Amino acid sequence: DPLGGAARALVSVGSAWPFRVPMTGLQASAFAMGSVGALVDEVRPSLFQDIGNEWRASAAVGLAANLPRGGLLGVCLAQPLLWRPGDELRHLSVWFSLDRLL
Repeated sequence: DPLGGAARALVSVGSAWPFRVPMTGLQASAFAMGSVGALVDEVRPSLFQDIGNEWRASAAVGLAANLPRGGLLGVCLAQPLLWRPGDELRHLSVWFSLDRLL
C-alpha cells in the first residue's frame, strides 16, 4: 500500500448511468460517488479510537468511456469534505487502462 497503514475502515456508495456517446458509438458512463474512511499506521489496543481520529470524506462525479478494443478512459472531479492539514488533496483525476489492448 503506497499510503502505508496497518488498518483501514472504508464505506463507499456510488451510482452510474450508462449512455452511448453520440456519433462515436462508444459506451460510456457518468457516475457519482461518496466515500468515508480512515487509515491508521499501527494496530494498538486503541485501534477504534485511532480510526475515529483519522476519518476523511469526499464526494466525486466523473465520466468513463469503454475504448473500442478494450480498455477504459476516464476523468473524475472530487471534492474533499473532511480532511486534515498536511493531506495531499487532488481534485482532478484522469486515468487510462489498457485492459485487453495488449
